[in-house]
Order: sequence, then structure tokens, then C-alpha cells
Amino acid sequence: MSETIREQRGRLVREAWVTWAREHPAPKSGWLTGWDELDEMQREVDMRIGEAVAAAERERIRQLAIHYHATWSRPCDADDQHLGLHTHHLSPFADLIADPQ
Repeated sequence: MSETIREQRGRLVREAWVTWAREHPAPKSGWLTGWDELDEMQREVDMRIGEAVAAAERERIRQLAIHYHATWSRPCDADDQHLGLHTHHLSPFADLIADPQ
């Protein structure tokens, strides 16, 4: 069965949480509950956290793309061509900014 992007993000949040919980000398048993054992409400919380982190990262990447586009959107000179600094090289940002949902 294929997982949705949303579920993958939720699983990642849960994995990070459980890893954090294992670092404590006396973690509460609920802290160590894996994704498959969570009820729907707890899964929803982890998926929402994952979505919020992904949205913040997309915004950070969007801001970087805007910054570098402004920096690089001047006529290319010989040094730029040598370094490969062309605005069309920003196309990888488009894939990172898009929300795959």
C-alpha cells in the first residue's frame, strides 16, 4: 500500500519523537509508541506537524530562490559564464517549492 506524502511526513515526525524519547532516562511509555500503534488522532497531530515543517521549509527555499534570482538576474559576463551563474540554473528550486500534495 502506498503512503501519502502527508503520512510520510507524519511517520518522520513520529520517528524523530521516538528517537528523542529514547534519549531520556525514564521516558513515558506513550512517548515510545510507534506510528503503527498510534490512534487516528495522534497520527493526525504528527501529520499536521510534518505539514507545518514542510510548509516552513518550502517558504525558506522560496525566499532563497527569490534572493538568488535577484542576485543573478543581471547580464552575464565572462566570470558568470565560467561559474555557471545563470538564472535558468534556479529551476531546481521549482521542484523544492512545490507542494506535492
